Amino acid sequence: MKAYSLISYIISYGFLMAYFLLFIGLKYTEKKSLAICAVSASVSCAMEFLLLYVFSGSSFFYVTVTLIQIFITQFTAVFISKTRDSKAVFTGLSGSNYVMAGGIVGAIVEIYTGSGILAIFASGMAHFLLLLILVIKIRKIYLSFFEKRDMGKWWGLCLIPSLFYSCFCFLAIFPNSLHDNRQNILGVILLLITMFVSYIVIFRYVENETKRSELYWENELFESYIHGLESQYKAVEKAEYNLRILRHDMRHYMGIINSLLEQKEYDEVKKIIRNVSEVISDNKIGKYCENMKVNSIVSNLMEKADGLGASVNIKMTVPEKVPVDDLELASVIANLLENALDSVEELNKEERSVSLLVWCADSRLIIEAENRCSKEVQMNPITKLPVSRKGKGHGIGLQSVSAFANKLDADFDCCCESGTFTVRLLANF
Repeated sequence: MKAYSLISYIISYGFLMAYFLLFIGLKYTEKKSLAICAVSASVSCAMEFLLLYVFSGSSFFYVTVTLIQIFITQFTAVFISKTRDSKAVFTGLSGSNYVMAGGIVGAIVEIYTGSGILAIFASGMAHFLLLLILVIKIRKIYLSFFEKRDMGKWWGLCLIPSLFYSCFCFLAIFPNSLHDNRQNILGVILLLITMFVSYIVIFRYVENETKRSELYWENELFESYIHGLESQYKAVEKAEYNLRILRHDMRHYMGIINSLLEQKEYDEVKKIIRNVSEVISDNKIGKYCENMKVNSIVSNLMEKADGLGASVNIKMTVPEKVPVDDLELASVIANLLENALDSVEELNKEERSVSLLVWCADSRLIIEAENRCSKEVQMNPITKLPVSRKGKGHGIGLQSVSAFANKLDADFDCCCESGTFTVRLLANF
């Protein structure tokens, strides 16, 4: 019986480490993470051996070893995680539930067959099949959420695996095992099914909601893009109309200029030339870069800037073809520019100053946006992003920029110094 318990524990812990390696965004290389998990498994299994063969009659040692094993397990999950936060804790707790399920299957087989070998085989197969189902059904979804910087805290979600684990413990282990309370077997099986279905349903639901949100913002971006094209088209029509009038009147201007030159009225000639130059300048079509989508969306936002009377300094080098999705890039630029314009709207007109630098060339992307701000910017200590003063549901723009930076593995930061808020993003392709 002791040998069966030890072998079952070793198998369960091995699959638990496999779960960690598959469902955690790793801080270290795969080899180093595997070595850390191997050390964790060795220490925990050695303590299980001592518990079973050396101190089997000591309740104190049983409680102490169990607590240490729990700590080692959860510490391993957090230690190998690149985030080392509540998401890693949630993964560690969920992994413990997963191996608990395999152990319970083995115990049920052992109860009804009396064979330790069959129980070990059943436990191993249960671990393998459950892990395979989880990998197929939710691993991709889970890792996508794990990698996101803007998902916030998962402490509330940690209650789910904690409560399931507590239920399993009281139904199948403490104070009496399934061997003593066989009437609990059906309830435990139903609880296992409920747990795995809950995980799959929850993450599928969150994935669908995320996709719906992304689709909404993509539609918003397309709408802005279309408005930008409409604005440019109207600007071209207006410019063509005004320039036709100017061409028609040009011969009259030339006659007046010749007459004034003969009369040596040079100041009046300068006024006429200045007037013609102003007409030409006013009808110049704004072109900020070669990329049509980026240019169109920026042009649309510049109408808002003109309406605010804001001074906007834009320097952009974005070619027609870029190494990233140009709509995503346009979305990032639009979010930064719109946030800057919303911020300066609170200032006096003469203080409404915004600057935007975008360089996408030579296998590098550099974005820097600056704007004056009237109030102190409060930063979220978790996301390192500003807390929106508009309340819940706002501040999505910078979260989107942060997600884009995370996708490119780019350096991204924002700060507020001397009344100027600055956002910087640097990525190498």
